[in-house]
Amino acid sequence: MQQDTKGNIWLGSNSGLIKFSTQTHHIQKFDQRQGLANSEFNSDTSVTLLDGRMVYGSPKGLIFFDPLKIDVQEINETKVAITDVMLVSNDLVIPFSNLDKQTIELSYDDVSPFVRFSTLEYQDQKSTRY
Repeated sequence: MQQDTKGNIWLGSNSGLIKFSTQTHHIQKFDQRQGLANSEFNSDTSVTLLDGRMVYGSPKGLIFFDPLKIDVQEINETKVAITDVMLVSNDLVIPFSNLDKQTIELSYDDVSPFVRFSTLEYQDQKSTRY
Protein backbone atom coordinates (compact mmCIF):
# COMPACT_ATOMS: atom_id res chain seq x y z
CA MET A 1 0.00 0.00 0.00
CA GLN A 2 1.37 3.41 -1.03
CA GLN A 3 0.19 7.01 -0.77
CA ASP A 4 0.78 9.46 -3.63
CA THR A 5 1.57 13.17 -3.21
CA LYS A 6 -2.13 14.07 -3.52
CA GLY A 7 -3.00 11.79 -0.59
CA ASN A 8 -4.58 9.01 -2.66
CA ILE A 9 -3.98 5.49 -1.41
CA TRP A 10 -2.91 2.81 -3.90
CA LEU A 11 -3.26 -0.91 -3.18
CA GLY A 12 -2.14 -3.95 -5.11
CA SER A 13 -4.65 -6.80 -5.10
CA ASN A 14 -5.24 -10.13 -6.82
CA SER A 15 -7.64 -8.37 -9.22
CA GLY A 16 -5.76 -5.19 -10.12
CA LEU A 17 -4.48 -1.93 -8.69
CA ILE A 18 -6.92 -0.01 -6.52
CA LYS A 19 -6.87 3.77 -6.08
CA PHE A 20 -8.74 5.19 -3.10
CA SER A 21 -9.28 8.95 -3.12
CA THR A 22 -9.06 10.24 0.44
CA GLN A 23 -10.80 13.46 -0.68
CA THR A 24 -13.87 12.02 -2.44
CA HIS A 25 -13.82 8.47 -0.99
CA HIS A 26 -14.16 7.08 -4.54
CA ILE A 27 -12.49 3.84 -5.53
CA GLN A 28 -11.08 3.23 -9.00
CA LYS A 29 -9.79 -0.17 -10.13
CA PHE A 30 -7.13 -0.60 -12.82
CA ASP A 31 -6.47 -3.95 -14.47
CA GLN A 32 -5.71 -5.44 -17.89
CA ARG A 33 -8.66 -3.59 -19.42
CA GLN A 34 -6.88 -0.31 -18.68
CA GLY A 35 -3.60 -1.56 -20.13
CA LEU A 36 -1.83 -3.25 -17.23
CA ALA A 37 0.21 -6.30 -18.25
CA ASN A 38 -1.25 -8.23 -15.33
CA SER A 39 -4.14 -7.97 -12.88
CA GLU A 40 -2.52 -9.88 -10.02
CA PHE A 41 -0.10 -8.17 -7.65
CA ASN A 42 2.00 -9.72 -4.91
CA SER A 43 1.49 -8.61 -1.32
CA ASP A 44 4.11 -6.35 0.26
CA THR A 45 5.85 -5.68 -3.08
CA SER A 46 5.30 -1.96 -3.60
CA VAL A 47 7.48 1.09 -3.23
CA THR A 48 7.30 4.80 -4.08
CA LEU A 49 10.42 6.07 -5.85
CA LEU A 50 12.03 9.45 -5.16
CA ASP A 51 10.55 10.89 -8.37
CA GLY A 52 6.99 9.99 -7.25
CA ARG A 53 6.54 6.94 -9.48
CA MET A 54 5.22 3.80 -7.88
CA VAL A 55 6.39 0.25 -8.42
CA TYR A 56 4.24 -2.83 -7.78
CA GLY A 57 5.42 -6.41 -8.08
CA SER A 58 3.42 -9.01 -9.97
CA PRO A 59 4.01 -12.60 -11.11
CA LYS A 60 4.92 -11.14 -14.54
CA GLY A 61 7.44 -8.61 -13.23
CA LEU A 62 7.38 -5.03 -12.01
CA ILE A 63 4.82 -2.37 -12.96
CA PHE A 64 6.13 1.24 -12.93
CA PHE A 65 3.68 4.17 -13.16
CA ASP A 66 3.30 7.80 -12.19
CA PRO A 67 0.03 8.14 -10.26
CA LEU A 68 -0.21 11.86 -11.05
CA LYS A 69 -0.26 11.17 -14.81
CA ILE A 70 -3.29 8.88 -14.68
CA ASP A 71 -6.32 10.98 -15.68
CA VAL A 72 -9.16 9.27 -13.82
CA GLN A 73 -11.62 12.07 -14.66
CA GLU A 74 -11.34 11.26 -18.37
CA ILE A 75 -12.29 7.66 -17.65
CA ASN A 76 -15.33 8.61 -15.56
CA GLU A 77 -16.76 11.27 -17.87
CA THR A 78 -17.62 9.15 -20.89
CA LYS A 79 -20.46 10.73 -22.87
CA VAL A 80 -23.50 8.74 -23.89
CA ALA A 81 -25.03 9.21 -27.35
CA ILE A 82 -28.57 8.34 -28.43
CA THR A 83 -28.02 6.23 -31.55
CA ASP A 84 -31.52 5.08 -32.53
CA VAL A 85 -35.19 5.62 -31.70
CA MET A 86 -37.84 3.17 -32.84
CA LEU A 87 -41.58 2.72 -32.34
CA VAL A 88 -43.54 -0.51 -32.26
CA SER A 89 -46.57 1.21 -33.80
CA ASN A 90 -44.93 3.09 -36.72
CA ASP A 91 -41.68 3.36 -38.63
CA LEU A 92 -39.55 6.38 -37.82
CA VAL A 93 -37.29 7.70 -40.56
CA ILE A 94 -34.30 9.12 -38.72
CA PRO A 95 -30.88 9.69 -40.30
CA PHE A 96 -28.09 7.63 -38.76
CA SER A 97 -26.24 10.07 -36.51
CA ASN A 98 -25.83 11.02 -32.90
CA LEU A 99 -29.39 11.92 -31.95
CA ASP A 100 -28.36 13.70 -28.77
CA LYS A 101 -30.08 17.11 -28.50
CA GLN A 102 -32.34 16.31 -31.48
CA THR A 103 -36.11 16.70 -31.33
CA ILE A 104 -38.49 13.93 -32.37
CA GLU A 105 -42.21 14.68 -32.38
CA LEU A 106 -44.58 11.79 -31.68
CA SER A 107 -48.34 11.68 -32.15
CA TYR A 108 -50.87 10.25 -29.73
CA ASP A 109 -50.98 6.90 -31.53
CA ASP A 110 -47.19 6.36 -31.49
CA VAL A 111 -46.68 3.70 -28.85
CA SER A 112 -43.82 1.81 -27.26
CA PRO A 113 -40.79 3.95 -27.99
CA PHE A 114 -37.48 2.09 -27.97
CA VAL A 115 -34.25 4.06 -27.51
CA ARG A 116 -30.74 2.76 -28.22
CA PHE A 117 -27.74 4.48 -26.75
CA SER A 118 -24.00 3.98 -26.63
CA THR A 119 -20.79 5.55 -25.41
CA LEU A 120 -19.37 5.00 -28.92
CA GLU A 121 -16.26 3.70 -27.14
CA TYR A 122 -15.00 0.20 -27.80
CA GLN A 123 -12.20 0.04 -25.27
CA ASP A 124 -13.04 -1.36 -21.84
CA GLN A 125 -16.76 -1.86 -22.55
CA LYS A 126 -17.30 -4.12 -19.54
CA SER A 127 -16.57 -1.35 -17.04
CA THR A 128 -19.07 1.11 -18.59
CA ARG A 129 -22.06 1.77 -16.32
CA TYR A 130 -25.15 3.63 -17.52
